[in-house]
Amino acid sequence: SHREDLPRILKYGTESFRWEKTVSLSEIYLRLKNNFNVDVGKVKDIRVLKRSESGRVKELEIVGSKGSYKVKGDWNVRQ
Repeated sequence: SHREDLPRILKYGTESFRWEKTVSLSEIYLRLKNNFNVDVGKVKDIRVLKRSESGRVKELEIVGSKGSYKVKGDWNVRQ
């Protein structure tokens, strides 16, 4: 969302609310395998399917050479 569209109380410190983390494709593969017992093969794409009202990712699809897997829920997406 655009910062200027936010209510004044939410504008304060908006830089603190957003973060990024770089994760290699091989690490995503390993996390799927270890945390969810899923083997999608070589990861080719990651698609955000749903976001919460606050903009957090609630569901994403990880597409690999052997298939795809939907990761659902805030906690699972963060893992």
